[in-house]
Amino acid sequence: MKTSRLTSTTQQHTPEAAERARLAQSQAVRRVEPMEGVNNDRERSLQQDQAEIDPASVGPYQGVERRRQQAAGLAAQMTRLGPMGLLLLNMDTRSKRPGKIDESV
Repeated sequence: MKTSRLTSTTQQHTPEAAERARLAQSQAVRRVEPMEGVNNDRERSLQQDQAEIDPASVGPYQGVERRRQQAAGLAAQMTRLGPMGLLLLNMDTRSKRPGKIDESV
């Protein structure tokens, strides 16, 4: 059958289609680029992440004294161990490998 012989079943456009066409011509509807939505999501995610940051964690580091006390405590423990403490410090664990897997089983 030839397409020129087919009659159109649509006599007029639906009201929704006519409204979309009118808005598109008047530029009231703006086209959204594909990456625009992604950028908005990134910005929103960044804002959410920043809102979750504890304000006390922002600022200069003030744990130097606590770290110094922990280091002094560890040094005191090593001193109390005597020669065993030196053995722990000088132990070479890089050459120690776990047992090999027997693949023949």
